[in-house]
Amino acid sequence: MKSKYKVIHDEILKAILQGEYVFKMKIPTEYALMQKYGVSRITAQKALNTLEESGYITRHPGKGSFVNSLEKMPDEQAAEIPDMDFKKQPDFISLIITNNVQQISTIIHGIAQVVTPMGYQISISTTQNDPDLEKKAVMTALQSGSKGIIIYTSDFSNKNLMTSLIYNKKPLVFLDNSYLPLPCNCITTDGFSGGFELTEHLISKNHTRIGFASIEPFVLDTVQDRYNGFCAAMEKHNIPVNPEYIFRSKSESHFRTAVCSTKLPSAMFCCSDNVAFLVYNIAVQLGLNLPNDLSVVGFDDSPICTQLAPTLTSISQPFQTIGEEAARTLLAQINGNDEKCKKYLPVKLIERESVTDLKI
Repeated sequence: MKSKYKVIHDEILKAILQGEYVFKMKIPTEYALMQKYGVSRITAQKALNTLEESGYITRHPGKGSFVNSLEKMPDEQAAEIPDMDFKKQPDFISLIITNNVQQISTIIHGIAQVVTPMGYQISISTTQNDPDLEKKAVMTALQSGSKGIIIYTSDFSNKNLMTSLIYNKKPLVFLDNSYLPLPCNCITTDGFSGGFELTEHLISKNHTRIGFASIEPFVLDTVQDRYNGFCAAMEKHNIPVNPEYIFRSKSESHFRTAVCSTKLPSAMFCCSDNVAFLVYNIAVQLGLNLPNDLSVVGFDDSPICTQLAPTLTSISQPFQTIGEEAARTLLAQINGNDEKCKKYLPVKLIERESVTDLKI
């Protein structure tokens, strides 16, 4: 059974590694820990002193305890990652990806275009948005001698593991999102510009009552960037963002309930084509005529855009280039370049039939 100070120590450490407590953030005081865990001041002090000795926090008398930079994490963190000699392992890299990422085959083709001529093979794992499967795939890649990992993760439940990979300088590149409290490599697209351009397109068609819809969490870089672009375009044209038209739900069922119980705007900016597809279904359920009663735009330019009626206006992302850039960045790491970067690739508006001009 763990001692009481160890319980406190481990819970605070877990919160630091998972990003709940970030660099320079003040953590609970001795008194707060005494109250929460029902322990003595000596026990609370011991937990905090041990964290400080390990390098995770710095204690300032009279001011409190503050989180240190994760870039200076102690060596004990390395215990989570198998110690592999990459030079003696087979020449392959690992792609770990959810099975709902648009254009997976195009991304893979882009990666192969870069790594195959260099003598690398690609090992592919799908996680089905399951954090346990994701963790297993990462550990299997390391234990099998993968030279490096390209990963798309949607919720960062394994932030601790991802942080360990970066701290231990394992070659790693994120696709699309990089929600971590330290520098890392990420290849994504210019969601801000895409969000701005889509919103301006709606405004050019004389829409002023414009909504924003997402069932992905706003903590993800891509969602927040698209939303920021949306807000910037509205601000440029002096159109207030109506909170009643912002639909942020954690599930499709909650999203349906929210949309069906609210007076809808004249146009809906959907954060992805999947969300747009859901809005199309809800519109049918409500007896709405698209695009006359509701104009809709999406993001991704997935194959479904041309299969919907009306066909969906969307933002096209260069998926093959994403794969190519991810591969180049990974190979640079494998070859010893540890410089971290985030690359934003350009996007393109694809206009179709899902937006009506209110003045026509």
